[in-house]
Amino acid sequence: TATMDELELFASVVDSERTLRRGEQDFVLEGVVDLILNEPEGPALWDFKSAQDPRRSLANSDATERSRRASQQRLNDYSLQLRLYHYLCEAVLDEVPARCELIFLGEFGRADIDFSSFDSLKTAWHATSPDALSDAEWNSQRKDATGTENHGLFYSVSNSESEITQAIAEFEETAQDILRCRDVDEWPAPVVSELPSKQTCDDCDFLESCETAMRVRVSEE
Repeated sequence: TATMDELELFASVVDSERTLRRGEQDFVLEGVVDLILNEPEGPALWDFKSAQDPRRSLANSDATERSRRASQQRLNDYSLQLRLYHYLCEAVLDEVPARCELIFLGEFGRADIDFSSFDSLKTAWHATSPDALSDAEWNSQRKDATGTENHGLFYSVSNSESEITQAIAEFEETAQDILRCRDVDEWPAPVVSELPSKQTCDDCDFLESCETAMRVRVSEE
């Protein structure tokens, strides 16, 4: 908020927390866009994430294969989400977004704060106030927002027509899979290559009933 105020970005905001909804055959496609901004090249969609950029793990040579795979999948999922927002924005608002961006709030670093001293991320978030970014820092972050070689505050999601079409197809396939599972009341565990991060599995209430996750957990111990 401080950065947006300092750089006078609020004047560009068209809408916030905008719900977009469209019926798609047997299901409803709905999303809530955090921010829609009016930029010189056209509308921009922003989606805020409280975590750090998953590309950190992709660039970390010490990260485990599972961690890198889970980070890449998380980045893919975030990208899919924004491409669906792009589709909804065009279909519902008749506006074609020029830019779709993820903003990782966990990338606002504070070297002078010991975050381990807080009992939760929520407590740390309310107790700290990151300094506003300068114009130079802001522009540098956006400049390095593409590809997976860098990590930072921004990740620019490519939004070509073919990628938007593929995102819709992927969503429809997933929705149909859920409908089929619901019809027969069978919910198969994911294969090893589709497991989320270890922390996600450890936090899951259904961990002990997931054969794949439990098998991998035993092999990792």
